[in-house]
Amino acid sequence: MANIIKHPHIQKRLLDEINSVVPKEMATEDIEEDSLLNMPYLKAVIYETLRRHPPVETLLPHSNPQGDETIGPYHIPKGSMINAILDVGMDENVWPDPNEFNPERFLMKKGQVVEFDENVADITGNKREVKLIPFGLGRRLCPAIAMAMLHIRYYLACLVREFEWKTAEGNDEVDLTRKYIFSIVMKNQLNARVRLRNHT
Repeated sequence: MANIIKHPHIQKRLLDEINSVVPKEMATEDIEEDSLLNMPYLKAVIYETLRRHPPVETLLPHSNPQGDETIGPYHIPKGSMINAILDVGMDENVWPDPNEFNPERFLMKKGQVVEFDENVADITGNKREVKLIPFGLGRRLCPAIAMAMLHIRYYLACLVREFEWKTAEGNDEVDLTRKYIFSIVMKNQLNARVRLRNHT
């Protein structure tokens, strides 16, 4: 929500997509799962959020009990504790302008149709090279990833469809500075002004 407030054009494009898939005359009804799956920009916004703001930055540490290992240029002595850093979403060798919040990086155009580009990044780490790891990786992948992604889509679509989001009065700038607890959270709480949208 902080990035949607910070970038009003993204909020407008999201609302336009939601209204094109779920017409205004259906505004009082819940957004169905099939409708959510037909919103590529919504999915792109979520992926870009996970790229810029992963919920955690490290996997659980593992040890190397078997013996010395060499992985690429790295020598890992027996008994070493290994802790993977997950902030790969900010690697400028992989992501052009990594500090920019740009959902379009996950989209492609096929004729007049805009689609989500599945080849940009695989958040499971099972299909392509690892560029994002918001839900773990491989055997330790979160078993509820599909449910989590569906719920995130639903909540975000409903929040944008039902409310207009802006910075709070007297608060012109959204501060995206992070702090670490069990997961990564905003250092300074988001103060937002939320107004109910008129669906007539």
